[in-house]
Amino acid sequence: MRSSPRLNKTLTYSSSTPFSLLTGQLKVLLTHLKKPGSHQLPDSILSAITDNKQLAGIISNKSIPSIEHGQMDYYNRIGFIIQSGFWEQDYPTRDLDMQHVQRPTIIGEAMHEWDSDHCLKELRTDMKSTDYKCSVSGDCWKLMTSPGYRYYSLSHEIFYLLIGESTGCFRDMKDTIEQLSSRFCASMLVETRTIAADGYPKNKQDLFMEDAALCGIYGFKEFFNYDWLTKILSWQRTSRGCWGISLEEAKKARKASRRIKREERMLSDGCECHRTAVALGALTQYVRYTIEHMESIRGYDYF
Repeated sequence: MRSSPRLNKTLTYSSSTPFSLLTGQLKVLLTHLKKPGSHQLPDSILSAITDNKQLAGIISNKSIPSIEHGQMDYYNRIGFIIQSGFWEQDYPTRDLDMQHVQRPTIIGEAMHEWDSDHCLKELRTDMKSTDYKCSVSGDCWKLMTSPGYRYYSLSHEIFYLLIGESTGCFRDMKDTIEQLSSRFCASMLVETRTIAADGYPKNKQDLFMEDAALCGIYGFKEFFNYDWLTKILSWQRTSRGCWGISLEEAKKARKASRRIKREERMLSDGCECHRTAVALGALTQYVRYTIEHMESIRGYDYF
């Protein structure tokens, strides 16, 4: 393992990942809302959720062939995470026990992107088969579950747990995974609160949103509040619908020939793939949490 390596950002593995995640998580939400005894939401909201789920599914399915051929290396390693049905994890909304916080013991990132990719590849299985053939090595388990990580290394640990559970690789480790996810998300919440207290530095905004996306899937409601949601929405470029730098900043960057990191693909209009991906992931969880909160109090006077 290299010291202070550069780590690729979790949800940038492909442009299809956030749409696959959006489709799966909204499907889970709709399933809950259609259960007997569930309080009926206004038709306009149910239609909006359904329309967004269907649109995300269309975009995801159309993008897969392009990713398979245009990003063959990534696709061969972890393309299974963008397949239909992968991101349908269903965890209850719950409180996070902050006694599980782990003090950071490593300065900077703790793993290299290729180390992480290799370990995620070990989780690849045939999702259509009940004969799971995961082969989790001791080295990868140690790398991807060690305490004391920070930043993207920490978010990769959550990503790793979610993928392992979705593929069935960790199906016999329920208690262990529950403990690890609680510890990692408690530590991530500390980082999230620190980012907010520091005034949301621009270079930490994508990490701020990624934390909500990943720990939101696990149902930890402490990642959601009105002030944070307002901030995330304020970073959106309303004229384009994406997250990134302004068109003027993009022009200046091109003139200055500024090198853009490989993991952050910037379009010509300044839209940033990673920042937009994690924003979609976070907002998906905000929709779920908000709807479930309204469902729990039976109050829809907001509309």
